[in-house]
Amino acid sequence: MNGLIPLMAALVIVEAAVHGASTTSSGRWIPGLAATGIAFAVILLVGEIAARIIRRKHLRGRWAESWDTAAQTLALGLFAGIAWPGSWTGGWALLTTSYTVAILPWLALQVGHWWTFARITGWQRRDYVLHQVRFGLLPVLAALPVMDLCDQFARVTGYGHWLNTHLGLAANAAGSFLVAILLVALLPALLVRLWGARPLPPGELQADLAAACGRFGVPVAGILIWPGEGGRVTNALVLGLVTRLRWILITPDLLHEFPRSQLHAVLGHELGHVRHHHLWLYLLFAACTGMLSWWLKDPLVDLASQHLPWALDREILRVVVGLTLLALLWRLVFGALSRACERQADLAGMELAGDSGAMPAALLAVARQQGGDPDAPSWRHGPISRRAAFLAAAVADPALAAHHHRLIRRWTIGLIAAAGALAILLLTTRHDLLPG
Repeated sequence: MNGLIPLMAALVIVEAAVHGASTTSSGRWIPGLAATGIAFAVILLVGEIAARIIRRKHLRGRWAESWDTAAQTLALGLFAGIAWPGSWTGGWALLTTSYTVAILPWLALQVGHWWTFARITGWQRRDYVLHQVRFGLLPVLAALPVMDLCDQFARVTGYGHWLNTHLGLAANAAGSFLVAILLVALLPALLVRLWGARPLPPGELQADLAAACGRFGVPVAGILIWPGEGGRVTNALVLGLVTRLRWILITPDLLHEFPRSQLHAVLGHELGHVRHHHLWLYLLFAACTGMLSWWLKDPLVDLASQHLPWALDREILRVVVGLTLLALLWRLVFGALSRACERQADLAGMELAGDSGAMPAALLAVARQQGGDPDAPSWRHGPISRRAAFLAAAVADPALAAHHHRLIRRWTIGLIAAAGALAILLLTTRHDLLPG
Protein backbone atom coordinates (compact mmCIF):
# COMPACT_ATOMS: atom_id res chain seq x y z
CA MET A 1 0.00 0.00 0.00
CA ASN A 2 1.55 3.27 -1.05
CA GLY A 3 2.67 5.34 1.95
CA LEU A 4 1.02 8.53 0.70
CA ILE A 5 -2.57 7.47 1.40
CA PRO A 6 -1.90 6.20 4.97
CA LEU A 7 -0.04 9.43 5.73
CA MET A 8 -2.89 11.56 4.43
CA ALA A 9 -5.36 9.45 6.41
CA ALA A 10 -3.29 9.95 9.58
CA LEU A 11 -3.29 13.72 8.99
CA VAL A 12 -7.08 13.64 8.54
CA ILE A 13 -7.35 11.91 11.92
CA VAL A 14 -5.10 14.54 13.55
CA GLU A 15 -7.09 17.43 12.04
CA ALA A 16 -10.43 15.93 13.11
CA ALA A 17 -9.15 15.19 16.62
CA VAL A 18 -7.98 18.78 17.11
CA HIS A 19 -11.13 20.19 15.49
CA GLY A 20 -13.40 18.10 17.71
CA ALA A 21 -11.69 18.86 21.01
CA SER A 22 -13.46 21.05 23.53
CA THR A 23 -11.70 24.05 25.04
CA THR A 24 -11.05 22.02 28.20
CA SER A 25 -9.62 18.98 26.37
CA SER A 26 -5.95 18.20 26.87
CA GLY A 27 -3.76 15.24 26.11
CA ARG A 28 -1.56 13.44 28.62
CA TRP A 29 1.97 12.36 27.79
CA ILE A 30 2.35 9.24 29.96
CA PRO A 31 -0.95 7.57 28.92
CA GLY A 32 -0.24 8.56 25.32
CA LEU A 33 3.19 6.93 25.36
CA ALA A 34 1.77 3.85 27.10
CA ALA A 35 -0.99 3.54 24.50
CA THR A 36 1.58 3.88 21.70
CA GLY A 37 3.63 1.08 23.26
CA ILE A 38 0.59 -1.20 23.52
CA ALA A 39 -0.43 -0.45 19.92
CA PHE A 40 3.14 -1.12 18.77
CA ALA A 41 3.06 -4.52 20.51
CA VAL A 42 -0.28 -5.34 18.82
CA ILE A 43 1.16 -4.47 15.39
CA LEU A 44 4.21 -6.66 16.06
CA LEU A 45 2.14 -9.62 17.29
CA VAL A 46 -0.44 -9.57 14.50
CA GLY A 47 2.23 -8.87 11.90
CA GLU A 48 4.37 -11.82 12.99
CA ILE A 49 1.39 -14.18 12.77
CA ALA A 50 0.41 -12.90 9.32
CA ALA A 51 4.00 -13.03 8.00
CA ARG A 52 4.47 -16.63 9.15
CA ILE A 53 1.22 -17.74 7.50
CA ILE A 54 2.06 -15.98 4.22
CA ARG A 55 5.62 -17.40 4.15
CA ARG A 56 4.59 -20.93 5.17
CA LYS A 57 1.91 -21.17 2.52
CA HIS A 58 3.96 -19.29 -0.11
CA LEU A 59 1.25 -16.65 -0.49
CA ARG A 60 3.43 -13.75 -1.58
CA GLY A 61 2.35 -11.29 -4.24
CA ARG A 62 -1.35 -10.45 -3.95
CA TRP A 63 -1.64 -11.87 -0.44
CA ALA A 64 1.31 -9.78 0.69
CA GLU A 65 -0.22 -6.63 -0.80
CA SER A 66 -3.57 -7.40 0.83
CA TRP A 67 -1.91 -7.89 4.19
CA ASP A 68 0.03 -4.64 3.75
CA THR A 69 -3.28 -2.80 3.21
CA ALA A 70 -4.91 -4.55 6.19
CA ALA A 71 -1.94 -3.78 8.47
CA GLN A 72 -1.92 -0.12 7.43
CA THR A 73 -5.66 0.06 8.17
CA LEU A 74 -5.11 -1.53 11.59
CA ALA A 75 -2.31 0.96 12.32
CA LEU A 76 -4.60 3.88 11.41
CA GLY A 77 -7.35 2.53 13.68
CA LEU A 78 -4.93 2.18 16.60
CA PHE A 79 -3.55 5.66 15.90
CA ALA A 80 -7.08 7.11 15.94
CA GLY A 81 -7.58 5.64 19.41
CA ILE A 82 -4.33 7.20 20.61
CA ALA A 83 -4.96 10.62 19.06
CA TRP A 84 -8.66 11.02 19.74
CA PRO A 85 -10.02 13.31 22.53
CA GLY A 86 -12.00 11.40 25.12
CA SER A 87 -9.81 8.30 24.92
CA TRP A 88 -7.93 7.29 28.04
CA THR A 89 -4.84 8.98 26.60
CA GLY A 90 -6.74 12.28 26.68
CA GLY A 91 -5.99 12.72 22.99
CA TRP A 92 -2.35 12.61 21.84
CA ALA A 93 -3.13 15.09 19.03
CA LEU A 94 -3.99 17.72 21.67
CA LEU A 95 -0.54 17.61 23.26
CA THR A 96 0.96 19.86 20.60
CA THR A 97 0.22 22.16 17.69
CA SER A 98 2.96 20.42 15.67
CA TYR A 99 2.02 17.96 12.93
CA THR A 100 5.49 16.43 13.33
CA VAL A 101 4.88 15.52 16.98
CA ALA A 102 1.20 14.63 16.53
CA ILE A 103 2.01 12.04 13.87
CA LEU A 104 4.80 10.28 15.83
CA PRO A 105 2.65 7.37 17.14
CA TRP A 106 1.60 6.56 13.58
CA LEU A 107 5.22 6.65 12.44
CA ALA A 108 6.14 4.23 15.24
CA LEU A 109 3.40 1.84 14.11
CA GLN A 110 4.74 2.06 10.54
CA VAL A 111 8.15 0.93 11.76
CA GLY A 112 6.54 -1.97 13.64
CA HIS A 113 4.69 -3.05 10.50
CA TRP A 114 7.86 -2.91 8.39
CA TRP A 115 9.75 -4.96 10.99
CA THR A 116 7.32 -7.87 10.57
CA PHE A 117 6.65 -7.37 6.85
CA ALA A 118 10.37 -7.85 6.16
CA ARG A 119 9.85 -11.60 6.74
CA ILE A 120 7.62 -11.68 3.67
CA THR A 121 10.02 -9.75 1.44
CA GLY A 122 13.07 -11.89 2.22
CA TRP A 123 15.08 -8.89 3.42
CA GLN A 124 16.84 -8.77 6.76
CA ARG A 125 14.57 -6.96 9.21
CA ARG A 126 17.02 -4.20 10.07
CA ASP A 127 17.92 -3.57 6.43
CA TYR A 128 14.28 -3.47 5.34
CA VAL A 129 13.27 -1.05 8.11
CA LEU A 130 16.23 1.24 7.38
CA HIS A 131 15.42 1.11 3.66
CA GLN A 132 11.80 2.10 4.29
CA VAL A 133 12.78 4.81 6.77
CA ARG A 134 15.28 6.33 4.37
CA PHE A 135 13.12 6.21 1.27
CA GLY A 136 9.63 6.26 2.82
CA LEU A 137 9.73 8.31 6.01
CA LEU A 138 12.50 10.83 5.32
CA PRO A 139 10.50 12.71 2.64
CA VAL A 140 7.60 12.85 5.12
CA LEU A 141 9.76 13.94 8.03
CA ALA A 142 11.32 16.63 5.85
CA ALA A 143 7.92 17.95 4.73
CA LEU A 144 6.06 17.99 8.06
CA PRO A 145 8.29 20.61 9.76
CA VAL A 146 7.67 22.92 6.80
CA MET A 147 3.93 22.50 7.37
CA ASP A 148 4.47 23.28 11.05
CA LEU A 149 6.44 26.44 10.25
CA CYS A 150 3.78 27.68 7.84
CA ASP A 151 1.02 26.96 10.36
CA GLN A 152 2.93 28.65 13.16
CA PHE A 153 3.66 31.71 11.00
CA ALA A 154 0.00 32.07 10.03
CA ARG A 155 -1.07 31.73 13.69
CA VAL A 156 1.50 34.08 15.26
CA THR A 157 1.24 36.84 12.65
CA GLY A 158 -2.52 36.59 12.22
CA TYR A 159 -1.94 36.21 8.49
CA GLY A 160 -3.99 33.02 8.34
CA HIS A 161 -7.02 34.72 9.91
CA TRP A 162 -6.66 37.68 7.52
CA LEU A 163 -6.55 35.37 4.49
CA ASN A 164 -9.59 33.39 5.65
CA THR A 165 -11.49 36.61 6.25
CA HIS A 166 -10.80 37.93 2.76
CA LEU A 167 -10.52 34.77 0.68
CA GLY A 168 -12.37 32.14 2.71
CA LEU A 169 -11.64 28.53 1.86
CA ALA A 170 -9.71 29.63 -1.22
CA ALA A 171 -6.92 30.79 1.12
CA ASN A 172 -6.42 27.21 2.29
CA ALA A 173 -6.37 25.94 -1.28
CA ALA A 174 -3.91 28.57 -2.53
CA GLY A 175 -1.63 28.24 0.49
CA SER A 176 -1.54 24.44 0.37
CA PHE A 177 -0.84 24.43 -3.39
CA LEU A 178 2.02 26.92 -3.08
CA VAL A 179 3.58 25.02 -0.17
CA ALA A 180 3.32 21.77 -2.14
CA ILE A 181 5.08 23.31 -5.15
CA LEU A 182 7.80 24.72 -2.90
CA LEU A 183 8.37 21.36 -1.21
CA VAL A 184 8.41 19.38 -4.45
CA ALA A 185 10.83 21.89 -6.00
CA LEU A 186 13.29 22.10 -3.09
CA LEU A 187 13.14 18.71 -1.36
CA PRO A 188 15.15 16.82 -4.04
CA ALA A 189 18.32 18.73 -3.09
CA LEU A 190 17.90 17.49 0.49
CA LEU A 191 16.75 13.96 -0.34
CA VAL A 192 19.65 13.04 -2.62
CA ARG A 193 21.97 13.84 0.30
CA LEU A 194 19.89 12.09 2.93
CA TRP A 195 19.64 9.02 0.68
CA GLY A 196 23.38 8.92 0.12
CA ALA A 197 23.04 9.14 -3.68
CA ARG A 198 26.35 9.70 -5.48
CA PRO A 199 27.19 10.69 -9.05
CA LEU A 200 27.56 7.95 -11.62
CA PRO A 201 31.33 7.81 -12.27
CA PRO A 202 32.53 9.34 -15.56
CA GLY A 203 32.90 6.85 -18.34
CA GLU A 204 31.20 5.34 -21.36
CA LEU A 205 27.99 4.44 -19.48
CA GLN A 206 27.63 7.86 -17.88
CA ALA A 207 28.22 9.61 -21.21
CA ASP A 208 25.72 7.32 -22.95
CA LEU A 209 22.96 7.96 -20.39
CA ALA A 210 23.63 11.71 -20.34
CA ALA A 211 23.45 11.79 -24.15
CA ALA A 212 20.15 9.90 -24.00
CA CYS A 213 18.72 12.59 -21.71
CA GLY A 214 19.83 15.25 -24.22
CA ARG A 215 18.31 13.38 -27.18
CA PHE A 216 15.03 13.13 -25.30
CA GLY A 217 14.98 16.86 -24.59
CA VAL A 218 14.88 16.49 -20.80
CA PRO A 219 17.83 18.23 -19.12
CA VAL A 220 18.85 16.99 -15.67
CA ALA A 221 21.34 18.18 -13.08
CA GLY A 222 22.95 14.75 -12.96
CA ILE A 223 22.62 10.97 -13.01
CA LEU A 224 23.11 9.46 -9.56
CA ILE A 225 23.59 5.97 -8.16
CA TRP A 226 20.74 5.26 -5.75
CA PRO A 227 21.96 2.97 -2.96
CA GLY A 228 19.73 0.12 -1.84
CA GLU A 229 21.79 -1.85 0.65
CA GLY A 230 20.26 -4.93 2.23
CA GLY A 231 18.35 -6.40 -0.69
CA ARG A 232 18.11 -6.47 -4.46
CA VAL A 233 16.42 -3.36 -5.83
CA THR A 234 16.04 -2.82 -9.57
CA ASN A 235 14.53 0.62 -9.77
CA ALA A 236 15.01 4.13 -11.10
CA LEU A 237 13.47 7.47 -10.20
CA VAL A 238 13.30 10.97 -11.57
CA LEU A 239 13.42 13.49 -8.75
CA GLY A 240 12.83 17.20 -9.19
CA LEU A 241 10.44 19.76 -10.59
CA VAL A 242 12.98 22.22 -12.03
CA THR A 243 16.04 21.50 -14.18
CA ARG A 244 18.74 22.65 -11.74
CA LEU A 245 17.26 20.48 -8.99
CA ARG A 246 16.33 17.44 -11.09
CA TRP A 247 18.24 14.16 -10.90
CA ILE A 248 17.88 10.68 -12.32
CA LEU A 249 18.51 8.06 -9.62
CA ILE A 250 19.35 4.49 -10.67
CA THR A 251 20.04 1.56 -8.34
CA PRO A 252 23.28 -0.44 -8.78
CA ASP A 253 21.30 -3.65 -9.42
CA LEU A 254 19.55 -2.02 -12.35
CA LEU A 255 22.83 -0.73 -13.77
CA HIS A 256 24.61 -4.06 -13.46
CA GLU A 257 21.88 -6.54 -14.38
CA PHE A 258 19.95 -4.91 -17.23
CA PRO A 259 21.26 -4.86 -20.81
CA ARG A 260 21.80 -1.45 -22.34
CA SER A 261 18.57 -1.44 -24.37
CA GLN A 262 16.48 -2.19 -21.27
CA LEU A 263 18.42 0.39 -19.27
CA HIS A 264 17.57 2.97 -21.94
CA ALA A 265 13.94 1.88 -21.74
CA VAL A 266 13.82 2.42 -17.96
CA LEU A 267 15.58 5.77 -18.34
CA GLY A 268 13.11 6.78 -21.05
CA HIS A 269 10.22 5.82 -18.79
CA GLU A 270 11.50 8.15 -16.06
CA LEU A 271 12.25 10.94 -18.52
CA GLY A 272 8.77 10.44 -19.97
CA HIS A 273 7.25 11.50 -16.66
CA VAL A 274 9.12 14.82 -17.02
CA ARG A 275 8.49 15.28 -20.74
CA HIS A 276 4.74 14.84 -20.27
CA HIS A 277 4.60 16.98 -17.09
CA HIS A 278 3.12 14.22 -14.94
CA LEU A 279 4.36 15.73 -11.68
CA TRP A 280 2.52 18.98 -12.44
CA LEU A 281 -0.54 16.91 -13.29
CA TYR A 282 -0.33 15.13 -9.92
CA LEU A 283 -0.01 18.47 -8.09
CA LEU A 284 -3.04 19.76 -9.97
CA PHE A 285 -5.00 16.68 -8.95
CA ALA A 286 -3.96 17.20 -5.32
CA ALA A 287 -5.17 20.80 -5.47
CA CYS A 288 -8.53 19.73 -6.93
CA THR A 289 -9.08 17.02 -4.33
CA GLY A 290 -8.14 19.38 -1.51
CA MET A 291 -10.61 22.02 -2.69
CA LEU A 292 -13.33 19.43 -3.32
CA SER A 293 -12.85 17.96 0.17
CA TRP A 294 -13.07 21.39 1.82
CA TRP A 295 -16.22 22.12 -0.18
CA LEU A 296 -17.99 18.81 0.36
CA LYS A 297 -16.95 17.57 3.80
CA ASP A 298 -19.31 19.57 6.03
CA PRO A 299 -22.39 19.17 3.75
CA LEU A 300 -21.73 15.42 3.59
CA VAL A 301 -21.38 15.25 7.38
CA ASP A 302 -24.72 17.09 7.73
CA LEU A 303 -26.34 14.70 5.25
CA ALA A 304 -24.97 11.62 7.00
CA SER A 305 -26.01 12.81 10.46
CA GLN A 306 -29.59 13.33 9.21
CA HIS A 307 -30.00 9.97 7.48
CA LEU A 308 -27.95 7.50 9.51
CA PRO A 309 -30.20 5.07 11.45
CA TRP A 310 -28.02 5.51 14.54
CA ALA A 311 -26.57 8.50 16.37
CA LEU A 312 -22.87 9.15 15.81
CA ASP A 313 -20.64 11.90 17.16
CA ARG A 314 -20.22 14.65 14.57
CA GLU A 315 -16.44 14.66 14.78
CA ILE A 316 -16.29 10.91 14.28
CA LEU A 317 -18.50 11.45 11.25
CA ARG A 318 -16.00 14.04 10.00
CA VAL A 319 -13.24 11.42 10.19
CA VAL A 320 -15.37 8.79 8.43
CA VAL A 321 -16.41 11.22 5.68
CA GLY A 322 -12.88 12.58 5.32
CA LEU A 323 -11.33 9.12 5.02
CA THR A 324 -14.05 7.98 2.60
CA LEU A 325 -13.43 10.99 0.35
CA LEU A 326 -9.71 10.36 0.60
CA ALA A 327 -10.10 6.72 -0.42
CA LEU A 328 -12.48 7.45 -3.29
CA LEU A 329 -10.56 10.37 -4.74
CA TRP A 330 -7.04 9.02 -4.37
CA ARG A 331 -7.33 5.25 -4.54
CA LEU A 332 -9.89 5.25 -7.36
CA VAL A 333 -9.59 8.51 -9.33
CA PHE A 334 -5.90 9.20 -8.81
CA GLY A 335 -5.21 5.50 -9.31
CA ALA A 336 -6.77 5.68 -12.78
CA LEU A 337 -4.81 8.86 -13.61
CA SER A 338 -1.54 7.39 -12.35
CA ARG A 339 -1.97 4.16 -14.31
CA ALA A 340 -2.65 6.16 -17.47
CA CYS A 341 0.49 8.23 -16.89
CA GLU A 342 2.55 5.09 -16.31
CA ARG A 343 1.47 3.75 -19.70
CA GLN A 344 2.39 7.06 -21.33
CA ALA A 345 5.81 6.85 -19.66
CA ASP A 346 6.13 3.24 -20.90
CA LEU A 347 5.59 4.53 -24.44
CA ALA A 348 8.38 7.06 -23.85
CA GLY A 349 10.67 4.27 -22.62
CA MET A 350 10.00 2.25 -25.75
CA GLU A 351 10.73 5.33 -27.87
CA LEU A 352 14.08 6.07 -26.24
CA ALA A 353 15.18 2.43 -26.35
CA GLY A 354 14.42 2.25 -30.08
CA ASP A 355 13.51 -1.38 -29.52
CA SER A 356 9.86 -2.42 -29.22
CA GLY A 357 10.80 -5.37 -27.01
CA ALA A 358 13.09 -3.57 -24.55
CA MET A 359 10.44 -1.86 -22.44
CA PRO A 360 8.21 -4.96 -21.97
CA ALA A 361 11.30 -7.04 -21.17
CA ALA A 362 12.43 -4.48 -18.58
CA LEU A 363 8.96 -4.47 -16.99
CA LEU A 364 8.89 -8.26 -16.74
CA ALA A 365 12.41 -8.30 -15.28
CA VAL A 366 11.28 -5.86 -12.58
CA ALA A 367 8.26 -8.10 -11.91
CA ARG A 368 10.54 -11.09 -11.38
CA GLN A 369 12.67 -9.12 -8.93
CA GLN A 370 9.58 -8.01 -6.99
CA GLY A 371 8.11 -11.46 -6.51
CA GLY A 372 7.67 -13.05 -9.89
CA ASP A 373 3.97 -12.37 -10.55
CA PRO A 374 3.47 -10.08 -13.56
CA ASP A 375 -0.29 -10.17 -12.92
CA ALA A 376 0.09 -8.76 -9.38
CA PRO A 377 -2.22 -5.74 -8.99
CA SER A 378 -0.87 -2.26 -8.40
CA TRP A 379 -3.28 0.60 -7.83
CA ARG A 380 -0.78 3.21 -9.03
CA HIS A 381 1.07 1.37 -11.81
CA GLY A 382 -1.26 -1.39 -12.96
CA PRO A 383 -0.29 -5.06 -13.46
CA ILE A 384 2.96 -5.36 -15.39
CA SER A 385 1.45 -7.99 -17.70
CA ARG A 386 -1.23 -5.51 -18.82
CA ARG A 387 1.34 -2.77 -19.36
CA ALA A 388 3.41 -5.12 -21.51
CA ALA A 389 0.30 -6.12 -23.46
CA PHE A 390 -0.55 -2.44 -24.01
CA LEU A 391 2.90 -1.81 -25.47
CA ALA A 392 2.56 -4.81 -27.77
CA ALA A 393 -0.83 -3.49 -28.95
CA ALA A 394 0.68 -0.02 -29.50
CA VAL A 395 3.40 -1.54 -31.71
CA ALA A 396 0.79 -3.40 -33.74
CA ASP A 397 -1.48 -0.31 -33.99
CA PRO A 398 0.37 3.05 -33.73
CA ALA A 399 -2.98 4.83 -33.50
CA LEU A 400 -3.36 3.38 -29.99
CA ALA A 401 -0.41 5.45 -28.70
CA ALA A 402 -1.83 8.63 -30.25
CA HIS A 403 -5.20 7.87 -28.65
CA HIS A 404 -3.52 7.41 -25.26
CA HIS A 405 -1.73 10.76 -25.52
CA ARG A 406 -5.10 12.39 -26.28
CA LEU A 407 -6.52 10.67 -23.17
CA ILE A 408 -3.86 12.30 -20.97
CA ARG A 409 -4.56 15.68 -22.60
CA ARG A 410 -8.25 15.26 -21.72
CA TRP A 411 -7.26 14.49 -18.13
CA THR A 412 -5.19 17.68 -18.08
CA ILE A 413 -7.92 19.89 -19.53
CA GLY A 414 -10.50 18.38 -17.19
CA LEU A 415 -8.35 18.97 -14.09
CA ILE A 416 -7.57 22.56 -15.11
CA ALA A 417 -11.29 23.23 -15.62
CA ALA A 418 -12.16 21.56 -12.31
CA ALA A 419 -9.50 23.54 -10.45
CA GLY A 420 -10.80 26.82 -11.89
CA ALA A 421 -14.42 26.01 -11.07
CA LEU A 422 -13.60 24.91 -7.53
CA ALA A 423 -11.47 28.00 -6.93
CA ILE A 424 -14.42 30.20 -7.95
CA LEU A 425 -16.74 28.23 -5.67
CA LEU A 426 -14.40 28.64 -2.72
CA LEU A 427 -13.86 32.34 -3.41
CA THR A 428 -17.61 32.93 -3.35
CA THR A 429 -18.24 30.84 -0.20
CA ARG A 430 -19.81 32.93 2.53
CA HIS A 431 -17.28 33.42 5.34
CA ASP A 432 -19.90 32.81 8.03
CA LEU A 433 -20.40 29.30 6.61
CA LEU A 434 -16.76 28.31 6.99
CA PRO A 435 -16.06 25.35 9.22
CA GLY A 436 -15.40 26.34 12.81
